[in-house]
Amino acid sequence: MDGNHKILFFSETLCQGHGGIASYAHDFAYAYQGCDVEYVGADFCDDADLNAVHFDGDDYSVGNAFRLIDFINSSGADIVINSAFGLLSLVTPYLSDSIKVINVSHFVSGRYAYAAGLNAAYADAVITLSERNRIRYRKALADKTHVVYNRLADSVTPSDRPFPSCPIKIVFPGGSNRFKAADIVYKVLMRLLRTDLDFEFYWIGNTYLAGRRHVKGFITDIADALPADRRIRRVGRVERDEAKEIIGDADVFLLPSRAEGFPIALSEALSHRCIPIISDARHGSFDLVENGVSGIVVEQSDVEGYTNAIIDIITSPGKYAAMACRAMSDARERLSLEAWRGSMDAILGLPPNHKRRRQFDKCQYLLRRMSLAFNFRLDKSKRDYFLFKNFFSYPFTKKR
Repeated sequence: MDGNHKILFFSETLCQGHGGIASYAHDFAYAYQGCDVEYVGADFCDDADLNAVHFDGDDYSVGNAFRLIDFINSSGADIVINSAFGLLSLVTPYLSDSIKVINVSHFVSGRYAYAAGLNAAYADAVITLSERNRIRYRKALADKTHVVYNRLADSVTPSDRPFPSCPIKIVFPGGSNRFKAADIVYKVLMRLLRTDLDFEFYWIGNTYLAGRRHVKGFITDIADALPADRRIRRVGRVERDEAKEIIGDADVFLLPSRAEGFPIALSEALSHRCIPIISDARHGSFDLVENGVSGIVVEQSDVEGYTNAIIDIITSPGKYAAMACRAMSDARERLSLEAWRGSMDAILGLPPNHKRRRQFDKCQYLLRRMSLAFNFRLDKSKRDYFLFKNFFSYPFTKKR
């Protein structure tokens, strides 16, 4: 990409430690340092190490939509990147035709994938993080979708440490997220703790169970449900640098997610000679993890399957040394900064490819807003309740 472009990068969150979406923004900033890029965050941290501003992405009113359109059209930017910023997906049809819009789809399904595809006829490209993710858009947007894998983070220095550590280190980076299958991980960990095997288990991320979910009776925090066992080494949210350090020392990366894009944490783990154990659900991780070759794939809800795989690695680590090396070599080859930057430059340099944009239409905007309400903000279990109680007055408040 030449230096004549000005880019506006919109992200749902810019706060480091708040998951892969924030990490994606910071990794983009590192790769394009020195370029004319301004970052706009809905969830904004004052200490963000970015040229960043805040814009209220939780206000979906007509007035705020007008403000966003005016902000973008008067910014002088010729490229806008939409990284899970739902309001931007809604107003894309009303932006200036001179601006290229590139959406980033972070997951293979769910609200973020929907937001990336919403109004994508008026966008110029959709970046997916895996081939599995790309399948979602293959019919309507086949000529606009491009696969660009998450790259190795700038501060990740691939190591040549031997496999395995002693004791073996197991990492789960999903916190209490239901889609990351925290409930499955809890059951697996409890089974491991009943053995006399020596290992270290690191549970990274928020452990609070929202939405009346609970484990072990009515305990709503996973940390309170776990026993006091020396083999549990770290539970809870950590800063990104500390998370990278823990993941970099891992021998087993546990990811039994019910759905997954292409996790940045996975790429960091693979670059350090680690065995990924993932589920057979809708995973973008399959692009890099081949069962029995560069990782282990287990049926999503098979608690015993995950447990037995981990026990076998602990008791017979020599069987898995070649697998760990293969996973590491694939990651270093396919997820390098040079490969990622080359792919992104090619997409940013593409000619415009969007449907002709139009004047703002309030009624059309409100109809699209209603669609976003159903698909981006609400879980399926809540849609019927929403339909009868709040059909005309959905407040678009952010779930905490």
